[in-house]
Amino acid sequence: MLRYGLPLYLSNTLQSFLIIIRGIILAYFTTNFLIGNFNVAMNFITLITIISSPIAIALFPAFSKLNKDNSKTLFIYSVKYTSAIIIPATIFALIMSKDLIFLICGESYTEAPLYLSIYSSIFLLSGFGLMVIGSFFNGIGDTKINFKSTLIYTCLFIPLALILTKIFQIEGFLISIILATIASVFYSLRIAYKKI
Repeated sequence: MLRYGLPLYLSNTLQSFLIIIRGIILAYFTTNFLIGNFNVAMNFITLITIISSPIAIALFPAFSKLNKDNSKTLFIYSVKYTSAIIIPATIFALIMSKDLIFLICGESYTEAPLYLSIYSSIFLLSGFGLMVIGSFFNGIGDTKINFKSTLIYTCLFIPLALILTKIFQIEGFLISIILATIASVFYSLRIAYKKI
């Protein structure tokens, strides 16, 4: 139980720590106006997350019940079906970001559409397994991979965020999130490819 649960606990602890670090970096390098616009954009990202989270939760028990050969097939189909749902929602958010934010929050949030467009592009990685890969490793009982993936994200995000946020403000902060996520996802995919 500890071998399975400890990496998950450490991953969640590290992600909680990152939320604090994110707030500190934003507060130090940006203004309250930009942080407000960033928070508005993140509220809209929640809509995509509401679509993707139930899929990831439903896949966990499915992966845990299958053998290695069947898990490969399920992984491939899961990525395809998840992409078919998440990618259109992401493209909608990219295209309609300005209209959505101005309609619901008002035109005073002038930077929020740009932030929403930049950050929502991360969900295009669902075509590579972003929404599936965590459930896959948890389901097959290899939670250490998810912890290592979180470590890679953390080790890349913190220095990138410090440098890019100082130079480019919120845009740099979002780019650091995207780059760290790409590295983390591709590490997990490389391990998944070796395993299955």
